[in-house]
Amino acid sequence: MNGDTVFVGNDMIAAVQAAADNLTPGRTTKETVNIRSSGSTGSFQGPDVRGIRPPNFTILDFHGNTVKVNDTGEELVVPVLARRVNDFEVRNILITGNPRYGIWVQTCTNIVLSNISVNIPEASSIGPGIRVNNGRGDISRNLTIDTARIMNAANHAVETFGVDGFRIGTVEAFNTGKSGLQLNDTRYGTVGTVIGDRNSPGDGFATLRVANGNGPNVRIGRVVSRNSGRGFFSVSGSRGTTIDSVDIANTRLQGIFLEDASDTRILSGTVTNGNPNCQLVRTQRSVVNVAGCNLP
Repeated sequence: MNGDTVFVGNDMIAAVQAAADNLTPGRTTKETVNIRSSGSTGSFQGPDVRGIRPPNFTILDFHGNTVKVNDTGEELVVPVLARRVNDFEVRNILITGNPRYGIWVQTCTNIVLSNISVNIPEASSIGPGIRVNNGRGDISRNLTIDTARIMNAANHAVETFGVDGFRIGTVEAFNTGKSGLQLNDTRYGTVGTVIGDRNSPGDGFATLRVANGNGPNVRIGRVVSRNSGRGFFSVSGSRGTTIDSVDIANTRLQGIFLEDASDTRILSGTVTNGNPNCQLVRTQRSVVNVAGCNLP
C-alpha cells in the first residue's frame, strides 16, 4: 500500500481488505485499490457472512482478475459485501467458485458496478449473481451498473429489492435458475438492454421480471429473450414500466405476462413460440403493441 506492506498471505479477501482499510482515513473523495492478480478466498470463518467490505469513498478495481470462492460447507462467502456504505465502486471483476452471492449490496448510496462477470456453476440456489437490496433497514439509492454478464447461476442473475434511483446499462444472463434481471420494489430508473438465454427454463421466472410493487418510472430500452420460462413478466402490483422493444422467442410459458400490473407499456417488437405469446390478467391502463400478441 503506497510502498508499504499491509498483508502477507494467500487469502484474497484479507489482502484486499487490508489495502482498503489503509487508504486515507476520513476521506471525502474516492481512493482506489488496484488488484493486480487473481486469487482465492478460502472458506467461511464465522460468525458473519465473509467478504471484502469496502469503506466509504472507495474504488475496488480488479483489472479483469478473478476472485475464486473456494468455500466449504455452507455457502457463506460473498466476494464483495457492502453494508451501509456510501460512494463506492467495484470494477472489472470475474467471480467464480461457490459464493453465496457474487456481489451483495445492502442499504448503500451511490453504488457503481462496472464490467462485472460472474460464472458460478458450482454454487447452490441460495443467492443471485448480483443483489442490491434494503437489507439493513433502509432502501439503497443511486445504483449504477454499466455491464453485468452472469452465467450458470442457480438463482437470479441480477436482482434489486428496495432501490430508489438506478441506471443499468446491459445485463447479459445465460443459464440461470431464475430471472435474468429481477426488479423488486425498485423505482425511478432506466435499463438499456437485457439479453437472456435459458433463464428459468423449467419454471415461471423470466428474462426480465418486475415484481413486489415495482415502479413507477421504470424505462427499459430492449429485452431479448430465448428459451426461458417467460420473456417479460410483471406481477404483484408493479406499475409504471415502459419497454421500448422486445424480441422474445421459445418460452416455456407466456412470452409476455402482465398479472396484477398497471400503467405498463411495451411499445414494439415481436413474440414467437410462446405458450401463449401474451396474456394479461387483472391488468389496467396498459398497452402491448407487439407482433404476435393478439390480445382482446
